[in-house]
Amino acid sequence: MKRLVNKPNTATSNSNEKRKKRSSQDLATPTADGSNSSSSSVSSDVESEALENDKSQNAQKEEFNCILEPFLEPGLSERIEFRPDLSFEEMRKVMAKLFGLEVEMLEEEADVLINNQLKQKRKNRKSLTHQKKVYEKASTTNIPYLLFTCGFKEGILGLSGKEVVEKASTFIRDGTNPIYNSEKFRYVVNVTELKKGKPTLSTFYEKRGFPSSREFGTLEPVVVLDIDDENLEAKATSVTVCLIKNCHKKINMDAFTMEKLIKLYGDKTFTTLRQRPQPSTQNLRMDGTQQGFLAEDKVEERLLREVLKNHQEVYEVARKGFNDCKSSSPIQRFTILKMQKSLRDAQLECSAATGDEPYPIITFASNIDVDDVEEQMDALKLLPEFTLPNKRLAQILKDKLGGINQVQIYCKVPGCRTVAHYENQGIGSININIGPDDCVWFCISMKYAAELEKLLCRKRCAQYTSQIWPSEEELKKAGISYSKFLQKKGEMVFVNTGTYHWVQSNGFATNISWNVLLDDWTLMASAALSNDDTAAHRHHTVIPVEKLIWNIAKAKRNMGTEFSNIVKQMLTCSLARCKIEIDVVVKDGWEILDAAQCPAEVQFPSYCFNGCHRVWMFNLFFVKEIEVKKEGSEETERKLGSLCYQCVGNKEEAQCYRVHKLEELIKIYENYN
Repeated sequence: MKRLVNKPNTATSNSNEKRKKRSSQDLATPTADGSNSSSSSVSSDVESEALENDKSQNAQKEEFNCILEPFLEPGLSERIEFRPDLSFEEMRKVMAKLFGLEVEMLEEEADVLINNQLKQKRKNRKSLTHQKKVYEKASTTNIPYLLFTCGFKEGILGLSGKEVVEKASTFIRDGTNPIYNSEKFRYVVNVTELKKGKPTLSTFYEKRGFPSSREFGTLEPVVVLDIDDENLEAKATSVTVCLIKNCHKKINMDAFTMEKLIKLYGDKTFTTLRQRPQPSTQNLRMDGTQQGFLAEDKVEERLLREVLKNHQEVYEVARKGFNDCKSSSPIQRFTILKMQKSLRDAQLECSAATGDEPYPIITFASNIDVDDVEEQMDALKLLPEFTLPNKRLAQILKDKLGGINQVQIYCKVPGCRTVAHYENQGIGSININIGPDDCVWFCISMKYAAELEKLLCRKRCAQYTSQIWPSEEELKKAGISYSKFLQKKGEMVFVNTGTYHWVQSNGFATNISWNVLLDDWTLMASAALSNDDTAAHRHHTVIPVEKLIWNIAKAKRNMGTEFSNIVKQMLTCSLARCKIEIDVVVKDGWEILDAAQCPAEVQFPSYCFNGCHRVWMFNLFFVKEIEVKKEGSEETERKLGSLCYQCVGNKEEAQCYRVHKLEELIKIYENYN
């Protein structure tokens, strides 16, 4: 057998020879100043090697930049320091006029004046081309809806409580509401059910004075404030939306880690959303087809422990895949494909999935109600008072309402979407990003409510029930301006009254959120508008507005202000309807008992068990045995429940109860000005 001999590598050998030769020359040849040059040569080699490493790293960075470029958020708003928000001021003007207020406003600048010529041109074109509006009449109920913005009959404002009740008593005789124009109420046509033809455009906000917009929508800047700003509340409450930075100084972020959430709420079942991750500029169905403004997700009920542990697993898979990609230059395609498959396989099973999706079906743990646990509440207590949960008007609400006077948490992986919406009754909200990654926000001022309402109709979107993800280009074409900005770890978004908004996570993020009810007249005006708009859409209010205004009056809150002016107008409508309701029920043959006589298992209910869009009950309620679902089960059982007059049906085995005497309400009404 022939013996194998290890031959030296020629290139290495030659290189070593050259190095030895150069080294000997260096030793033999002194430099001009008499020093030896060998150290300079070694330094040169090191620099050359470092330069090669830098080139390799730069090449890898360029590769990553090319891969990540499609995922970077395009077209963001300019982040600016505080300045007056004229869109917000225009919205306030509309509301002030609607409620007959005289309030001081900012002067409009020339560049934001509405183009009257364009408005007239649009109006003329609309009168020629738009179909006749057809609205569905309200149900033939005997009791009018509680409405706040349809206008009063002549001579009503300024009446005493006794006079309002006396005038309302004529309803039972002639069937006409003598206090407010409830006969003008109409349901909005459900555009989602139309199969063909142009949809009838809803004009609720237009009829209440909200203007047509400018010719083209623009990308508006976003105001950035600091959590330590001495005038933070005044500034934040005078703009449509703002970012508040450095909140990490005031919050114990460690109170909201996944480990602590699992320990506290892991065994509770929550609603989770299964979604398709995609850039915020796209809106594709699960099958990859375009779908206009309508977004798609699948709803599941899961244990929070299961969801959050899966989030941790997905995070580790993503981190490992990213590190594997970094380990080679150029980045190998098979490494990327391997990471994509690992991310798909790491997701929770989805019953709606086909198994052939080329993308992961992510899980969004949304609207997780946080109990008043000491550690979590203490973690927020250093925030400015006006931003804290369950403060100011929220304290007046006795009902515990998730996300309103109770903190909610949102746990997100990349691509989780909160679809477009107004906050409950258009009030303000707080949202803080615990991190680690960014979320992108889109916001529209309520100034554009009329144009937005029409655009959603044209896109066959139901404002309160459809899952909506608007297109930026469509907004601009409709003349609707908006802001788009990133919310980073430790930043708060303060969403002011009436701001329409939608959000997407661009990485792994946990957000905490709640509503704020400030003592501000624009908030009460927004609540009144929302009450009437939701009624027209057969949707219920989330906040018990009627109970809220009576509690405000009982507490004599903000007397002698624009705030109390609006509340008094709302109380006028409520007091009249309470009288009308009692008269109708008595005429119908019901015996009305005091609520203290109600069976203990029902006590003092707040809402109609039938799930109707009236939902909240303030004074009269009806108790009977009804069929309801067992908690945590699809099975049903029969038990006593409360219903409204429209839902109770016949008088068999039912009883009517009254919470407030009219004399009590009259006294509260007359003592509030």
